[in-house]
Amino acid sequence: MNGIHPFRVLRARPLWVASGVITGVLAILFGIFYVGPNVDPAGHTKNLPVGLVNSDKGATVGGKQLNLGAQITGSIKASTAGGARSPGR
Repeated sequence: MNGIHPFRVLRARPLWVASGVITGVLAILFGIFYVGPNVDPAGHTKNLPVGLVNSDKGATVGGKQLNLGAQITGSIKASTAGGARSPGR
């Protein structure tokens, strides 16, 4: 070694100030671009396209044909046909 301790650079004030400023800027950018749009995710789903698939073939129960998939699909279509929103919104 030439008499200069290798950890002496850690005592340099500009190094700590620069790293603090960079960390602060990154935290602000994170807040703007990531956390900002996620504040109200339910409010941003109004025009979200949704697909409904019914693969239920039904079953015979007690000599009667029962198709729960068709019943559930029908109730979902009926509840959203008039543009009704789900409760809790």
